[in-house]
Amino acid sequence: QGNLNLSNVEVTNSQAGADLNAGGSVTINNSHFNNNEDFGVDIDAGSSIIVKNSSFNGNGSTGLRALTNADIGLKAVTTNGNFLLGAHLEGSDVIVSDSFFSNNGSGSGSNLVGGGLEVVGNNVASFGTGDVSLFNVVADNNQLFGANIQTIDGNVAIGGISSFSGQLSYVYDPISNEITSRGGGYGLQVVTTTGEIALKGVTTNSNYLYGTSLQGVNVAIADSFFSSNGSGSITEPVAGYGYGLKVISSGEVALNHVEANKNQLYGADIMATGNVGISAGVGQTNFFSENRSVANIPDEDSIFYGYGLTVYSTAGDITLNQVEANFNNLWGASLDGLNIDVANSKFNNNITETVSFIDDTGLLINSRDFFVV
Repeated sequence: QGNLNLSNVEVTNSQAGADLNAGGSVTINNSHFNNNEDFGVDIDAGSSIIVKNSSFNGNGSTGLRALTNADIGLKAVTTNGNFLLGAHLEGSDVIVSDSFFSNNGSGSGSNLVGGGLEVVGNNVASFGTGDVSLFNVVADNNQLFGANIQTIDGNVAIGGISSFSGQLSYVYDPISNEITSRGGGYGLQVVTTTGEIALKGVTTNSNYLYGTSLQGVNVAIADSFFSSNGSGSITEPVAGYGYGLKVISSGEVALNHVEANKNQLYGADIMATGNVGISAGVGQTNFFSENRSVANIPDEDSIFYGYGLTVYSTAGDITLNQVEANFNNLWGASLDGLNIDVANSKFNNNITETVSFIDDTGLLINSRDFFVV
């Protein structure tokens, strides 16, 4: 059950970086594994994996792959410009801080292969329940996704100033230099079956498919931004995608000071079994505005997309305070729950210039008990 420690090690321009197997723990500090033809570092450990102040950039497959039944900790790690993944981490509890997982991919908009950060949290007896924590993490401008986090029993927390933006690629005509096709991926996906999700200080803007998708029990989001997601062309929406924030909760949802503007399909869509509350501090507002796109079909009526906010709770109340959902193609906000309370909010100029009927109402309410506006 030996431990393995690497400090001040460099492996560059080789067939592969380092293949590390240990029955005990693995620690890497102040080391660099860059520009190798295959992977940067591949770790399989029987105990904890700790990586600090190290880089895994420009490798021909994955920058860093770490597998263990124990904990994984990364601090001040850079995994940029790899062909496949920046990093794949699989352990019991995973903590990542002050790290970068950006610009991973083939470099060609016609060959989308690269992702930023992939985390799998496992519930392992005597080690951990699969919790995942990210703090000051940047995973921008990858081809397929910024961050993908999967855990069954663990809680997921993302804080500091974290960004998962710009997963959007173009193919240009070499003669005209015009865009011939668009593609890309999503910013952030979190799935936990029995755990809770908390986001604060998160930005997921300008992704091709969507900004953020969250699925868990109780979900709390504060001071976060989910805007300008979609193809980048208002007349070329991505079928079924191009949204800012999607939440599926088997408990309660709380949003505080959130913006989801200028997406193609919608700003935010929330489904919960419990109460849903959207509020903001003094001088702050939640915005779900200017979500718009249109599909122009020859010889047929155009199809308009873009609503601000939809909230549906099967058995809970919905409360909105300091919310604005203006200038959307379709409705500003649609609320469906038990008791519904809306205060200090605006739902203006949600309208589309078309002779065809579309639902461009400012505020839609279906209360299965009482509502106050």
